[in-house]
Amino acid sequence: MLPEFRAVWIVRSRQIINRYAYWLVILGYDPRDRSFLQRIYLIYLLIFFGIWAFAVLAFLAGMVATILATINLDAPNLTAVVLWSLILVVWVLSMLYKVSRRSPFVFSECDAYQICQTPVDRRAVALIWLLGEWPEAAVLFWAGAITFGFGLIEIKLHGDVVWRDAPQFALAGLRSLAIILPLHLALLLVTWAVGAYRLKRDNDQTNLHLVAPALASLLSIGLLIGGSGNLWARLASPSWRRLLWPITFPLQAAFGISAWSPGLIVALFLVGVGVVALWVSSSTLNLSRAAQETRNLAAQRLAIRRGNLEQARNLRRESRLGLMHKPIRIPSFSGLWAVVWRNTVQSLRTFELSKLMPWLSIFGVGLAAILAPDLGTRGWAIAIWVLLVGEKTSARFRLNLAKWWLLRQLPHLLDQLVLAEIAGPVLGVILVTWTAIGMSIILGAQSGFIMGSAIPLVALGIALAAVFDVLRACHASDLLAGMVPRVGALAFVLGLLFVVVPALVAELILQYTLSSWMGALGSVLISLALVFGLWRLTIKRYRRI
Repeated sequence: MLPEFRAVWIVRSRQIINRYAYWLVILGYDPRDRSFLQRIYLIYLLIFFGIWAFAVLAFLAGMVATILATINLDAPNLTAVVLWSLILVVWVLSMLYKVSRRSPFVFSECDAYQICQTPVDRRAVALIWLLGEWPEAAVLFWAGAITFGFGLIEIKLHGDVVWRDAPQFALAGLRSLAIILPLHLALLLVTWAVGAYRLKRDNDQTNLHLVAPALASLLSIGLLIGGSGNLWARLASPSWRRLLWPITFPLQAAFGISAWSPGLIVALFLVGVGVVALWVSSSTLNLSRAAQETRNLAAQRLAIRRGNLEQARNLRRESRLGLMHKPIRIPSFSGLWAVVWRNTVQSLRTFELSKLMPWLSIFGVGLAAILAPDLGTRGWAIAIWVLLVGEKTSARFRLNLAKWWLLRQLPHLLDQLVLAEIAGPVLGVILVTWTAIGMSIILGAQSGFIMGSAIPLVALGIALAAVFDVLRACHASDLLAGMVPRVGALAFVLGLLFVVVPALVAELILQYTLSSWMGALGSVLISLALVFGLWRLTIKRYRRI
């Protein structure tokens, strides 16, 4: 086994060194320079960031002390145990959910050839790969353990902290860290053992995805029937702590409720159990399947470390739309509706909570533009709304335009294709803006009918303005390379015209007729004329590429 451990460690250690050397280079240290001055500089960096981390965690200790005092259990130490047991349980359940669907062993393209296709012992690969991933997975837990230790000391000193209390803070932080460090490692080993068992040979353990929900249900039932009072009182009850004894007993030692040595022994024993579990379950680990599942994830992590967030987003989108997904069972549509359906499926499969932020921004800025007390504030709000709408409605078109060579081969007319590409985002803008108008009417705003009647054409006009601006800057050579221009200033100017001109027409009609119906009709007609004219210009420009 020892030669195989050495062979795997040579590959893995180079990866770990390169991963952390990147940050050292940013800080001015060259790992390839073995001179005496570089070693002194490295020591200086370690001391500097050690003091900085101590100061930051000591500052955060005040927030932790406030949280512990707010929960108001029998003792701050007991509150810390309750919070940490809850954090670790939620983390373990989430990890079990992840490893039941994707391999915890992340292999890059090179690893797939250097490691996964060789007859090396799978147990050596599993243990060494976990040791390489452990620091990044545990750094927040380490910082949290030290911070909670600091917070308990701050409560003990009643907030009256001076520099001579630094040794006491350090001892409290090390006491909690020395137990939470192996405890977290033990839990990580167990979750990885489950992930290794799922990748056993060529068998697909499909029932493992039920483990995390089943455990969560059992723990919830135990929490409901095992105590009385509010949530924190139930979590602090003896029955709950007995149920989670492997976790709560070391935590009690970490935060001074019980003796420290027995808690450390239990935590180290759990590490041994986790090592044995991973050792046994990884004996028949299918590394090829692990590499197939995580190759894209490894590329995403590399792109994030290099600061290329756009590439990371594209890789994440590809993984969600990739071949690992089962085909959808909802019947699709034929003809031009297939384009709309494709965009809908892509949006559903790439949905993230962060993607709600642009829609919330459109809603908030639109509401602010309606309720603004003066003309200047309303003008700024409208300008921001136009920018947000133009960016959002053209995003899908720009994304598909990056595959221009494929887009031009679709058997659809260009004028219909453009409308199909922007149909979904425009509909979303209409619904969101109508919601904002309805909210403003509830809050007492006037003229909601006139504004709402022109919104569909205004949103469509802003979308066409953004598309026209993108197509104006496009060149076939750039599109073949996948480079699509961003929305520029011309789209903003044209978008403002679609807001200002219908509003002025409606205002003029209201002054002469005093009829809101006539004002709404006038704004709709002028918007329709502007949309039709810009649509023809957009199609004409599209044909020139």
